[in-house]
Amino acid sequence: MPTDQPPAYRSVRLPEDGDGADLPPDYTPDYDFEKPKIPTDSNSFEESFKIESPKYNDKAFTVVFISVLAAFALLTLYCFRDLTLRNSGESFSATFRTIFTQGDIQSLSKTSRRNNRDLLLLILATIGVPILCSMLSLLIAYGFPMFFVFLGYFLIPFTLFSAGFALLATGSQMGGLLMLAFGGFSLMFIYQNYSKLSFTSLMLKIVISVMRLHPSTILISFLGALTSGLFGIVYLAMSAIILSDRMAVDNSTFSVNDGNNDQSSVSNLSWAVYLFIMFVGYYAFEVIKNLVHVTTSGVYGSWYFFEKSALKPLHPALSAFKRGITYSFGSICFGSLIVSLIKVVRQILNLLRAKLDERRMGRSDDDNDDDGMNSLVYCCLSTLLSLFDFFFSEAEYWIKWFNQYAYSYLALYGEDYLKSAKDTFEIFKYKGMFILINDCLIGATLSFYAILNCILSSSVFMTLIYAFQKYTNVAPEFMIAGFVLQILLAYFITSITLNTINSGFITFLIALCIQPEKFDQDYHAYFVKMTNYYPEISQSLRVPFRETA
Repeated sequence: MPTDQPPAYRSVRLPEDGDGADLPPDYTPDYDFEKPKIPTDSNSFEESFKIESPKYNDKAFTVVFISVLAAFALLTLYCFRDLTLRNSGESFSATFRTIFTQGDIQSLSKTSRRNNRDLLLLILATIGVPILCSMLSLLIAYGFPMFFVFLGYFLIPFTLFSAGFALLATGSQMGGLLMLAFGGFSLMFIYQNYSKLSFTSLMLKIVISVMRLHPSTILISFLGALTSGLFGIVYLAMSAIILSDRMAVDNSTFSVNDGNNDQSSVSNLSWAVYLFIMFVGYYAFEVIKNLVHVTTSGVYGSWYFFEKSALKPLHPALSAFKRGITYSFGSICFGSLIVSLIKVVRQILNLLRAKLDERRMGRSDDDNDDDGMNSLVYCCLSTLLSLFDFFFSEAEYWIKWFNQYAYSYLALYGEDYLKSAKDTFEIFKYKGMFILINDCLIGATLSFYAILNCILSSSVFMTLIYAFQKYTNVAPEFMIAGFVLQILLAYFITSITLNTINSGFITFLIALCIQPEKFDQDYHAYFVKMTNYYPEISQSLRVPFRETA
């Protein structure tokens, strides 16, 4: 059984700038970034983390973000007007209920009071369940950091083994054995990475200790979850209006042209509209998430540099938020746009793969001498789509990785997006911090809790949908679209809420690179434990920055 006891600690002397004593042999890292300035003591966040030449960075992307939201609003108004005309001038509430039910108007009128109550319950559950689940997860981490990490990872084999035994009990031997095998692999992963889990718990303790000193971080998480939830409700309602109008248009078009009402008949314009709806959701939630990230980074930066100082910035959360929605908002929109576009491209690739499979299934029923050639073309196209999907999935991962570190850096220094991303990467490489980033499993732990909350939220949503369907004829298309959007909404709400922890860890690493002796001086016990796990970090951290690149 592995032990969580780290290797023996070796004392380290952190030199002053210009002191070259005891440097690691042949340690000459590249230096291609501006030396980060040490924040100065003051009671103002703007003075402590002063921007020498304040300006609104990446302004063009602020315009892009506002234009996307405006286009989404105009599209919703157009579709709602179209639906209102189609439904002979009904009121807003009646039209919305018609959008939701798509047809059974008679039974709807008989049970409108109950429908309104159930619809309100559905709306509250849509945002309430993800918010409650995410805040509960955050409170568990707040009260029991080590338990939070180990619970998250041991739930993985528990879930897999439970699913495996359930499948075996129902007679599905192949699926059950597969789940049991995955459960065994997950236990092996935990066994091999036990020391990483212990290190992750240490990092989480540091982050949580800051949350206890600054309860505003909890408030930031709650407000972020509430904001994303309220926006999610508006987004779901507007999406329902657009989807309902497009379904009505397609149904009337194809029923006239084809003489049938094929549910799979969707026009190219409708597919474009669906992708635009998805893009708006990705983009808006990414912006909210990154704005919360920047705000949290301001709190952790103030804690790191000034917690034990006589003078410390007042209201760092509010000041960081002001910087986030002014000088840095364009940069937030810039990085969020890149990630959102990649997500949409991946959805397009998935759509193309589904269309390709559907076309192949249709051809397989026909006797054709060119079946071999068709199979070859199918294999080539399928392989090409898989390669593109792999490329964009990797691009999404790395851009999101760069984004989170860039946003913490620009929260403290007010630089533009590209410069923040480049400088942060170079600073980490110069200080040899990638081993801490790779071995800390905080991000993976939070992702797993987000997935669990998605499963619970979507289950509650579908239960209420089926209960609601007892009184009205809910459109199947709406149920499917609502289920998918609910999963996305739950994931974004949970990610925004729990991202406070990850934001704190990232900001801590950046500040540790900038002034490691500050952490050793103020929190020596934590510094010793951290360097016990990775003694080589104590060597690379003490390499001073040069004045010029």
